Amino acid sequence: MSTAPAAPKPAGSPRRRRGGDPLSQQPLDAVQFRLCCLTVLAALLPHATWLPLPFLLVLLALIVFRWAQRGRQTSPWPWWFHTALMLCLCAASWVAIGSISGTQGAGFLAAMLVSKLYEAERVRDARSIATFASFLVMTQFLFQTALWAMLAGLPGVIVAVSTLASLHRPQPMTGTRRERAWASLRQPLRLMLMALPLTAVLFVLFPRLESPLWGNAFGQKGGMGLSDRMEPGQLGSSALDDRTAMRVRFPDGVPPLSQRYFRGLVLWRTDGRIWTRPEMSDAPALELPAVPDRGVRHEVTLEPDAAPWLPALDRPIAAPEGLHLSLDHSLPLRRGMRELRYQVVSSPDLALQADRLPVPVRNAGLSLPADRNPRTLAYARRMRERYPDPADFARVVIAMFRNDFSYSLEPPPLGGNSVDEFLFDTQTGYCEHYASAYATLLRAGGVPARVVLGYYGGYYNSIGGYLVVRRSDAHAWVEYWLEDRGWIRADPTSMVAPERIDRSAGAVGIDSLAGLRRGSLMNWLWTRWDYMELRWNDWVVNFQAIDQSRMLQSLSRWLPQTPRLPGLLLAIAVIAIVAFVAWKLRGQAPRRRDADPLAAWLQRLRAMLSAAGVSSHPSEPVSVLVARASAAYPEHAPLLGRLARRYQAARYATVESRPARLPLAQLRLKLWQSRLERFLRLRRRTVNDSPQGSPP
Repeated sequence: MSTAPAAPKPAGSPRRRRGGDPLSQQPLDAVQFRLCCLTVLAALLPHATWLPLPFLLVLLALIVFRWAQRGRQTSPWPWWFHTALMLCLCAASWVAIGSISGTQGAGFLAAMLVSKLYEAERVRDARSIATFASFLVMTQFLFQTALWAMLAGLPGVIVAVSTLASLHRPQPMTGTRRERAWASLRQPLRLMLMALPLTAVLFVLFPRLESPLWGNAFGQKGGMGLSDRMEPGQLGSSALDDRTAMRVRFPDGVPPLSQRYFRGLVLWRTDGRIWTRPEMSDAPALELPAVPDRGVRHEVTLEPDAAPWLPALDRPIAAPEGLHLSLDHSLPLRRGMRELRYQVVSSPDLALQADRLPVPVRNAGLSLPADRNPRTLAYARRMRERYPDPADFARVVIAMFRNDFSYSLEPPPLGGNSVDEFLFDTQTGYCEHYASAYATLLRAGGVPARVVLGYYGGYYNSIGGYLVVRRSDAHAWVEYWLEDRGWIRADPTSMVAPERIDRSAGAVGIDSLAGLRRGSLMNWLWTRWDYMELRWNDWVVNFQAIDQSRMLQSLSRWLPQTPRLPGLLLAIAVIAIVAFVAWKLRGQAPRRRDADPLAAWLQRLRAMLSAAGVSSHPSEPVSVLVARASAAYPEHAPLLGRLARRYQAARYATVESRPARLPLAQLRLKLWQSRLERFLRLRRRTVNDSPQGSPP
């Protein structure tokens, strides 16, 4: 028995894998490919804040070129081109970023995603791009965890889900461009809304790490304008940075502006130009004063890129749990700790080491290099001979900054003898210039002194009731020691620039931005946005294992008190399941009932004409119904004829060419007008025919 020869395989048809998904081998149409390009672009834009600009522009240019090339040519690129492009992008990522490992590896992933776009020809390639893009969107949280970062990542997720939905659609969508766009967005939005309850439950109940997942961004050097060293020009570079450094809540009321010094680092060692922190100050304090009843309690919430020191209102006397105060009352971060929110108690009027000063501490507070700043050393010795009392000497030396000195964010550069050049030549500087010069003068005069780095001021957010401290509020001041009085805070910047100290918004801060002045619309918007960022940090970024444990413990204390708890939980589960099934059935019933939209339209037309006095039978065709209605309403005969012709054309057309909707609003309005006119004519006729004086 002969068998018929097998039909030849059409040229260009995709080879179907055994047991695979035939849809994944289909070629991409124009709409699906453009969605892939938009997915890559939306996943790449959140990383624009940290990617080098030339590298970012190269990636964007490659996306635009691929978009234009695909519109003119559908043949795929050869394999050697994919390999060469991938190697070139790897090299560009290495040169631009400097590494392809760690957090910087996100740039390498972005380059690989763009290169994948050049081999996207089939549905399976587009699925890989959409999945890869969703992962790339999430990597942005390795660099920033602010609320805006989450909002910037939402478009990438929505477009990626839209791409996946379009890839699983058996046939292209029909309708106008607006209808197609809304249909492509409606499904991913509905899926995301359906996933929100499960996401919230998993976020709250899933076992968490001991520290926030984004803790690896914690402790970047200089992230808050503070580091473990101070040199001329360092703090001035951060004076225009209005990003938030920390937010501070005061349960008992915000302290006055004169007490808003937030202690950070205490610097003891100097080489005549640079101040650093020695190891001896990292030792814990041996004797801590008792916490007084009038201590200022406050809770500090740091931004995730905080420095490895915990700022606190000067002067802290009760460290957070698990930490200790150093000998100079600063709060070093414990190794391995990634806390972003902590509570501190401070006593601004506390006298530090008033009774005695240990010899090692005194020596550290008087140490100066002998070969640096000779003019400053000679001037300090002459002034100390004239004013032998240490308090008088400190008061006279700080008063010299009132004359001939100016405050500037861009002071002239200084050399090796920076204090000499600042005091006797330039006389222009920022707060670190004045703090360094004043501490050097005090030490040269035999008065122990040290430099304190921290923050000053803050902006009060009336919506949330907390103080916003920005990076531009970074400040440096001096503490010097007097017998029987202890360490005394002195701010030489207040001598030359009192407006720098008097403004509640800090050095440059809020008041420097004209659009954020009090009472303005921008101030109103910024206040509420900052409050939302605080809640985002509290509820999401800083939600740790200890917070989860506390929440579950409070829930467990409430649950046993609920009577018949198992039955209640079972009833809730049954009600939820029944409601879900009913909702699904209710959602499917209208679709079955309205499976034929033209039949539903004809039903509405029959109801409309029946209300107007034109009866109809379900079995009669639309032409007979329209003829009867035209006889009853001859003035609407042209409109009725057009509707009948549009219905017949839509009824006997193909599914793809059917119109989306057939309007009836115009006929409804005209029928209402006709019935109103007939009613008015009948009323006038009744009035004219009735006897005179009798009511109609």
